Amino acid sequence: MRFRNLVHKGFILKPETLGQHLLSRRLLLKLTQKEVATRLSTLREHYERWERDEVEPTASFWPRLIDFLGYYPFHSPTPADWVLMARRLLGLSQFGFGRRVKAIAKDVREWEHGVSEPPPAMLAKIQQIATPLVGKSPM
Repeated sequence: MRFRNLVHKGFILKPETLGQHLLSRRLLLKLTQKEVATRLSTLREHYERWERDEVEPTASFWPRLIDFLGYYPFHSPTPADWVLMARRLLGLSQFGFGRRVKAIAKDVREWEHGVSEPPPAMLAKIQQIATPLVGKSPM
């Protein structure tokens, strides 16, 4: 498929939202929404809503989405972003992630919302979890 055809179908060279990342990857691979949904073990309707940025996928789908894209679709400059990225990579709820890093869910929620920051040793542990995703870029 030629680049012009990809752009005509909605391909975005520098996607910003999860939906734009999913759409561009799907078009690049010449797949239908149903084929991608099958790969991700979800319904086509759910995938379609993610691609249109209508809803966010649940925590358990993030590892499969990251695997499909081949990278984490957002930048991670702040501690809040590191926490969210690590939690999504593992596909865990805030409670489950808290258990993994030995923190309470309330702390994880506050870290993700930027209300507070994890202690330096905890942040280092979180960054270690998410580091395989850093530096990977779209397409």
